[in-house]
Amino acid sequence: MPCGYSFGGGQQEPMNFAMSKHNAAILDKVLGDPYMQRFARFMDRGLQVFFPQIHRLLSNLHHHLSTNNPALKTIFPGVGFAACHLNLGRARTKLHNDLKNIFFAVCGVGAFGPFNHKTGAHLIMWELGIVVEFPSGCGFLFPSATVSHANVPIGPDESRHSAAFFTSSGNLRYFHNGFMTDKEFRARASTGQLEAWNAYRKGLWQTGTDMLKAQPLH
Repeated sequence: MPCGYSFGGGQQEPMNFAMSKHNAAILDKVLGDPYMQRFARFMDRGLQVFFPQIHRLLSNLHHHLSTNNPALKTIFPGVGFAACHLNLGRARTKLHNDLKNIFFAVCGVGAFGPFNHKTGAHLIMWELGIVVEFPSGCGFLFPSATVSHANVPIGPDESRHSAAFFTSSGNLRYFHNGFMTDKEFRARASTGQLEAWNAYRKGLWQTGTDMLKAQPLH
């Protein structure tokens, strides 16, 4: 179940994820829990320490978008991630990339529940050739859009929940365009603005890589 806000899929601006009143009430209770709020701040702090430039980018982006549109729901005050996705029960993922996330940013994933992390629930990062144990109560930060990832299944009598913290790439495009869609920006932009816009997009991979490689705080 996603919560928070994102941009993409035909919207004209970032919007809160739609959900029924029943689900909204349940999510408000789960997300408002002091332990969940503390875990979100823990993930945000990890982002700040290990990826300081990306933390500043996401935090500033979140601030400007929510200031421009007060209707956007901030689910974790003081946290730079714009959204969270909850998987409950027997949460696991097949090999995939989160292609709607900012490709050079990182997402945060937390695991919870009674399961044996020695025999299951390992996190697989395919291109890196890495498989790591992922115990309950732990968090993990990695670029989920560019690194294919999956989880090893858990035992038949076990339970596992997960929370993924992320920011949609559409949010960044909307802000960089001056609070408008790509289509609207291209229609309004001068020739010089379009040339600069295309040059920025062309060099974004290198810019993003440099941000990922920024030295952690000490």
